[in-house]
Amino acid sequence: MATATTTLARPSDAELRPMLGRVSCAAIVDQLVTRHGHPCHVLDLRSPTPGAVLFGPAVTIRFFPARKDVKHPVDNDFAALFYRAIQAGGEGAVLVMSNGGHPDAALGGGRKLTRLRHTRLAGVLADGRLRDFDDLATYEFVTYCRGETVRQGGSAVMPIAANVPGAPADPATPASFGRSISGSGMTALVLSVRRA
Repeated sequence: MATATTTLARPSDAELRPMLGRVSCAAIVDQLVTRHGHPCHVLDLRSPTPGAVLFGPAVTIRFFPARKDVKHPVDNDFAALFYRAIQAGGEGAVLVMSNGGHPDAALGGGRKLTRLRHTRLAGVLADGRLRDFDDLATYEFVTYCRGETVRQGGSAVMPIAANVPGAPADPATPASFGRSISGSGMTALVLSVRRA
């Protein structure tokens, strides 16, 4: 005798957004760890606009330790990788940047991240530091990162790939960034995992 299998449809981002205020970040993380068996959150985040909610489909840029032997003026250019990351559509997306093993290195700042403004991204989640918090606080997008720094990060890290799983230094950070990112307070989490 055959049995019927019911498959639940995955809710869209538009359906998930209204639920965010009614469900705690801890409750979502607990359920995701139960389902996927690995951590799916980033702790101790800072923002130039604390309390702002960050939510949207993820696009990624992976950073790697800076190496002169592999550095290429186009392939490792932040602008080129940013536009490659949003090639399928950036409006409402969250730019997620891994730190390349250097959580204290700057991954960007006010000038680089103005691209998010012009392409109408929802925000940025950086598993590293950002520069120019005063400028970032005036932009329409939401920003979360490991903290502010004044030193540029080009001598420590370089962007190497777009829309691939991250390779963060902190084991509490997701090994693959998800379809949707949600963040508020000092924690961000992956709502569903997408394989690159």
